[in-house]
Amino acid sequence: MNAPVTGRTDPGHRADAARSAASVQVADTGNVQASGHAIANSGIIHELTVIRHEYPAAGPPAGPDPSRHQGGGRLGRPIGAWDPHDLEVHPAPDPAGHPGTGRGDLPTYVTRRHDRTLARLVTAAADGESGFAVLVGGPSTGKTRACWEAVQPLAARGWHLWHPSDHTQPRTTLEELERVGPRTVVWLNEAQHSLGAAGAVGGRIAQAVHALLTDPRRGPVLVLGTLWPEYVAACTVLPRPGMPDPYSRLRELLTGRTVAVPSAFDAAALKELRDRAAAGDGRLAHAATHAVGGRVTQILAGAPELVRRYEQAPPGARAVLDAAVDARRLGAGLHLRADFLRVAAFDYLGDDDAADLGEAWFDEALRHLTAPVFGGLAPFRRVRRRPEEPPAGDAAFRLADYLEYHGSRLRARACPPESFWNAVAGLVDPAEVARVADSARRRLRFGVADRLYGVALDGGYEGARLFRAQLRELAGDSTGADRLAGADLDRGDLRTLHLVAGMRRASGDWSGAERLYRAAVDHGDVSALRPLAVLRRSAGDEEETARLYWQAVQGGEHDANVLLDASPPPHWRRWAPREALSPLDEADDHQSILQGVTPHWIETKDRADPEVAERLCRIAADHGTPSALLELARLRRGAGDTERARRLCQEAADHGCGPAYKLLAELAEENGDHDDAARITARFAADQRGVTLRWYVESAAKRGDWTRAERLARVELRHGSTLGLRLLARLREPHAPAEAERLAREAAGLGDAQALRTLAVARDAGNPDGAAQLAREAADRGDPYALRTLAKARDARDPDGAAQLAREAADRGDTSAFGLLALAREAAGDPVRAERLALEAVDCGDDVVPRVLARTRARAAAQEPRPGRPPSLLERVLRAGLGPDGSLPPG
Repeated sequence: MNAPVTGRTDPGHRADAARSAASVQVADTGNVQASGHAIANSGIIHELTVIRHEYPAAGPPAGPDPSRHQGGGRLGRPIGAWDPHDLEVHPAPDPAGHPGTGRGDLPTYVTRRHDRTLARLVTAAADGESGFAVLVGGPSTGKTRACWEAVQPLAARGWHLWHPSDHTQPRTTLEELERVGPRTVVWLNEAQHSLGAAGAVGGRIAQAVHALLTDPRRGPVLVLGTLWPEYVAACTVLPRPGMPDPYSRLRELLTGRTVAVPSAFDAAALKELRDRAAAGDGRLAHAATHAVGGRVTQILAGAPELVRRYEQAPPGARAVLDAAVDARRLGAGLHLRADFLRVAAFDYLGDDDAADLGEAWFDEALRHLTAPVFGGLAPFRRVRRRPEEPPAGDAAFRLADYLEYHGSRLRARACPPESFWNAVAGLVDPAEVARVADSARRRLRFGVADRLYGVALDGGYEGARLFRAQLRELAGDSTGADRLAGADLDRGDLRTLHLVAGMRRASGDWSGAERLYRAAVDHGDVSALRPLAVLRRSAGDEEETARLYWQAVQGGEHDANVLLDASPPPHWRRWAPREALSPLDEADDHQSILQGVTPHWIETKDRADPEVAERLCRIAADHGTPSALLELARLRRGAGDTERARRLCQEAADHGCGPAYKLLAELAEENGDHDDAARITARFAADQRGVTLRWYVESAAKRGDWTRAERLARVELRHGSTLGLRLLARLREPHAPAEAERLAREAAGLGDAQALRTLAVARDAGNPDGAAQLAREAADRGDPYALRTLAKARDARDPDGAAQLAREAADRGDTSAFGLLALAREAAGDPVRAERLALEAVDCGDDVVPRVLARTRARAAAQEPRPGRPPSLLERVLRAGLGPDGSLPPG
C-alpha cells in the first residue's frame, strides 16, 4: 500500500512518489501522519522559510489493465448483494426495543477520522492500486460498520466482496484466499481467526495476503480486517530469545497498515450525530441522549443492556457467563458447547449458591442467557450449524462480543477454578486444548498444562510436544524432556530440541546442552553450530570455537553475530580458504547478515576498535542498512567527537537514511547555525523521506519562543499529525500547566489520547492525583497503555501507588504492568514487592517469574555465597508450579 522508502533522489523516482496516492500510517494512538511526499509539497517548506525544491512535471499514472478484470467464476458476491448483518455489522435496535425494519436496516452513518483514511484507500483501489488496512478498536466501536460504509463506492464499479465461508476455520480461509481475483474486497472481520490463527496456518494466511497485494495479475484488491487492541499487542511483541515466533509474518503485514478506531466520538462526530438525530433518526437521537463520554456506538449496539444482564445475572447464569468469558480469553474457540459450559461453570459457584441450585439449574441458566435483552440482543446466541457440517451431540453457543470484551477486563486478574480446567480436557479440537494449555502454562499451572498438552498430543496436535518438554525440563525430568525432543527430531522438527538445550544452557548444564546441540548438528541443523560454538568458547576451547563458526558460515549461517563476533583472526586463518578472509565480505545472504547489526552490537564494536566498527558499518550501509552509520554517529556525538559524528551522519543520509537529517540539523543547531539546520530539514522533506516539525517545535520551546513553537505544531496539525501538539503539551507543563492541558485535550479531541498519557507522566511528580486522573481519561479515550506507563514512571517514587495503578490498568485490559513493576522492584533491591507483583502477573498470564528469578540469582551470585540457603518462594513456584486453584507449592 505504501510507496517504498528508499534513498534515491533522482527526479524520476521523486515524480513517481509525488504522483502516487498519499498513503497513511496510523499509530496506535489514532492520529494520522501523512507520508513524506505529501508533506514535502504541502507548504511546510514555506512555513519554515527555507529553500524550495521543484519537482519535474509528471504525467498521470497508468490506469489498470482492464483485461485483468475479465473472466468467470469470481469468488464472492457483488457488494450490493450482501446484507451488512451477514458481514457481522451489528444491528441497531430502535429506542422502543424492536429490531430494525428489515434487511440491511442501519442507522444513519456518522463519519469519523478513520473514515477519511479508509476513503483514501478505497479511492486508490478504484484507481487500480491494491490496499490493505486493519481497523483496531474494542467491540462495538464501529469498526465493521466503517468497513461496510467505506466499500460502497466500489459497488457501483462492479466490485465483489468475499467473506470466508467460516472464519473460525483458518485452513478453509487459506484455501479460499488463493482463489481471490481482481476487483474484490477481502473481508477479514475479526482477523484473529485468520491472520492470527495458531500454528503455521496463520503465518501462511498472512503470506497469502501479502502475495495477493503484490501480484499485479490479481489486482486491484482491497483487504479490510478488524482486530481488538489486545490481539494487535499480542502479535506485535517480539518473543524472547529461543522462543517460537508465530506472528512474524503478521507483524510484517500489519506494519503501517493499522487504523485506530476510538471507542468514543470526538467533538466533530458528536456535532454531526446531533444534526442527523435532529433530522429524524430516532436511533441516533436515543444514542445522543444516553451516550456517556461520547460512547455512541456502544449504545447503538445495546452494550449497556448486555452489561446489566451480566452484572445482575442469578448465580447459575453468572457462573456460566464467567466460564464462557474465561474460555474465550484463555484460548477456547468462538463456539462453546453446552457440555463444556456445564462442567466448567460449577466451581464458579459459591458453596451456598451451589447448594441452592436445583437439578435443572443449567437449563435455566441457558434460558436466561439466550433471552433477548434489547432489540433481539442476548448474552448467548445459539450457533446454527451449516448444512454441510456433521451433526454434533450437543448445542453450541457464542458469547456476545461486547460481553467477551467487558468480562475479559472484569476477570483480567482472575485465574479459572479447577472445574474449568477439567472441562477443557473434554474439548473436541486438540489445537483448542493446546491453546488453553498455553494459558495454563503462562499462569504456572504446570500440572494442569502438562495434562492438557498430553490430551492435545493424544488428539494428534504435534505442536503440544514443544511446551510439554519445557514443563518436563522445569520439573527436573530430563529423561522425559529428551524423549519428547527426540520424537520431534525424528519428525524433522528441531524446535523442541533447541528449547530444551537452551534451558539447560541457561541453568548451567552445559554438557547436557552440548549433547543436544550436537544431535541437532548430526541431523544437518546448521543453526545449532552457533550455540555450540558459544558453549565451546565458554569452556575456553578457541580452536573448536573457530572451527564451528567457520562450519556455520560454510553452511549458510550468515547472521552478523556469527560473522562478526567470531574468533580472532588467527583461528579464522586456520579454517578459512585464504589468508585475509573477512567473513562478512564472503557472505552472500546480506539481508540475513544485517539482522544482527543492532545498536548494542555497534556500541560493543565501537568500544573494542572504532576503526573496525566504522568499516563494518559502512559495509552494512552499502548492503542496505544505513542506520548502522547513524547509530555510530550518535555514539561519536555522545563521546564529544561532533565533527566525525557529522561526517558519519552525512554518509548515512547519502545512503538514504532519512532520520540522519534530523541529527544533522541538531548538530547544526548546536553549532549555532540555525539557517543551515533549516536547509537540512527542508532537504529532508524534498527528498521524499518524510519530515516532522517536532524537532523545530522543541528547539523553539527551549529558546522560550512558545508562540513560534505552537505555530509550528499547528502547521503539522494541518497536515494530519497531532504529535507536535502532544510534544508541546509536555514541554509546557513545567511552565504553564493550564496551557499544557489545553493543548493535550485538543490533541485528544482529535483522536490522540496518548497526548493525555504523555502529559500525565510529565505532571506526576508535582501533581500525582491530577496525573492519575489524566491517565484514566486517556485510558477511557482508547489509550490502552496510559495507566501502565504512569505506573512505571511512578514506581521509583511511590511503589505502592504504582502497584495500584497497575491493578487499574489490568481492570481496563492491560495486564502487562505487573511484570514491568516486578522487574523494576527487583532491580531496586526490593525482593518482597517484586515477588508479590510477579505472582499477581502470573494470574494475568504474564510469565515474568523466570525473568525476575534470573535477575535475583545473578544478584545473589555477585554477593557472598550462602551455602544451604533454602529456595525462595519464586524458585519453588517455578520448579513445582501452582495448584489448579492458584495454591502455592509446599515448603
